Amino acid sequence: ASGTRCTQMSDTSEAARTAPVPVPPPAATMAVCGGIEALQLASSPNWPSFDGKAVLVDRSPPRSPPDSSPVLTLDSSHRGGGGGGGVMDHLLPAPVVMGAMVVTGEEEEAEEDEAEELDSPLLFLKQIATDDEERRKAGVKLLVASLQSDPAQARYRGTIARLAVLCPYEDVRQALSDFITAKGISVSPQLPPSRFFGLPPIQHSEQTTKLLKDLFVQTNGVSNIDLLLAATHPSYLSVHAQMLNAVLRKSSVLPRDCRHYVALLAAGTLHCQYLVDAQESEFLATGGKRCWLCGIDCAPPKFRALLPILFTLNNEPWLLDRRDIESLVKGSDPQAKGTNLWSIGELVSALIIATTFFALADVVFGCGINPDVEEEDPGGFYIDGIGSLLTVAPLSVAAQSPPPLPPPQFPASGGSKHVAFDLKPNDARDYNWSDHGYEFVQRFLSEAAPLLDKLFSHTLTMPDSTLGAASGDADACRFRRCIWYYVHSMHGIVHDDYGDDIGRLVPEPLRRCLAALAFAPASLQRSDFEEACAGMRAEDRAHVCLIGAVAHMQACLLYGLRAVTEYQSC
Repeated sequence: ASGTRCTQMSDTSEAARTAPVPVPPPAATMAVCGGIEALQLASSPNWPSFDGKAVLVDRSPPRSPPDSSPVLTLDSSHRGGGGGGGVMDHLLPAPVVMGAMVVTGEEEEAEEDEAEELDSPLLFLKQIATDDEERRKAGVKLLVASLQSDPAQARYRGTIARLAVLCPYEDVRQALSDFITAKGISVSPQLPPSRFFGLPPIQHSEQTTKLLKDLFVQTNGVSNIDLLLAATHPSYLSVHAQMLNAVLRKSSVLPRDCRHYVALLAAGTLHCQYLVDAQESEFLATGGKRCWLCGIDCAPPKFRALLPILFTLNNEPWLLDRRDIESLVKGSDPQAKGTNLWSIGELVSALIIATTFFALADVVFGCGINPDVEEEDPGGFYIDGIGSLLTVAPLSVAAQSPPPLPPPQFPASGGSKHVAFDLKPNDARDYNWSDHGYEFVQRFLSEAAPLLDKLFSHTLTMPDSTLGAASGDADACRFRRCIWYYVHSMHGIVHDDYGDDIGRLVPEPLRRCLAALAFAPASLQRSDFEEACAGMRAEDRAHVCLIGAVAHMQACLLYGLRAVTEYQSC
């Protein structure tokens, strides 16, 4: 925003906490439905399902995790690592692990045609993801027919049980429920969308129901992020879905599978397995090559070159400059050309996608999003040493990424205390979204620019939120902006006219929580938000998380766009 300048915070922060432990699902009572054992949620009014009835329980023994695959460390020479080591030190390529057997990319490609219908849940569900009733009816018949085999039932039992309760189309819910009953299939209980707080019931207005149907058609499923937002802030979900659809699915200079691969890499830099799993499925469903999932060394050179930039963009975006952009556009090899290099348009698209998924990862960790389906067959790649594109050893949060910047201190009287970054003066002050970023994005992605602008403004002005309303409309808006500007300040962008208000309106526990959300979201625990948002409703807690996440997104995006602008100006 205008009137900003670059600063470095001078005080210290608490050590990062360990990763959160999943909270058990809500209390449940046993029920019998059509001969199938089921769980009746005791808190069914808070469960955002369509019928509010039952979820099925699995009586099979737990699946043993596959053996850990060999680990190969990537050496980092990229500058700007921060802390003791390079930001690439924990990026470890490894083969895909199927069960306990390591499968190479060549072996997988040989079997790819035979198992295409089971490649991913998205390909599996594509035949029913349509708003045309006749096509959907025919698709349901094909889907049920493909589920007759035991392997298909075992692999997708969690997905079909979830859709039997949560699919926004009644005919799909009914057909899958009948199939489950007829086959006597038992599946694991469905966890609520959030393990951090209970949710209000979804208000199934005509507008919300249509939104959920549109999302089902676009994404071939129902995600817990969508359910959480539909229950807490449906207006935000609508704006966010429009923006994400334009960035990932509409026409662009970057092919669709490549866009999902960038999203996957961005989610991996934050160790967000939830988003990695989702984008792996999207990548395969849009024609992505499975061998790219065998490790970053198996991906094309242009994506290998992009990865260290993504780490810097998320961890220390103020270090990005024209040299980083030049390395992507021109490459280190003077003879390099064609598909190994990035065009400016492709790079702008990649920056928007990456920062969007930084924000989504913040929401996943900040709202404690549970996995959509837990018991799917391990056909993809995993984080935390099980075998993945981004395999990481089980390290502490502090070892996984550079330490977060210490949060600034804003005394109740007086401005913020800071020392200047080692950057050119006025860089951040002279580059903001409304005056520079919007116009630059519009040159390359004309449809995405206004949707990004709408997302940024709507996050602060959300009409279906009561965040800060207790202190009056004026202070409510100011409180939300204080959260936004506090996150900006941790990225070196300080808004002078809000220094005193941040110290007055944003309590210390909330500042600590926002600092973790911006720089170490995987460290967040349920107790952090309970302390920081004491007395707030679930909707307001979610709104705090959304403001912090989107402010983080905008700050990183501005630094990335500024670096591209500098490169073009040379």
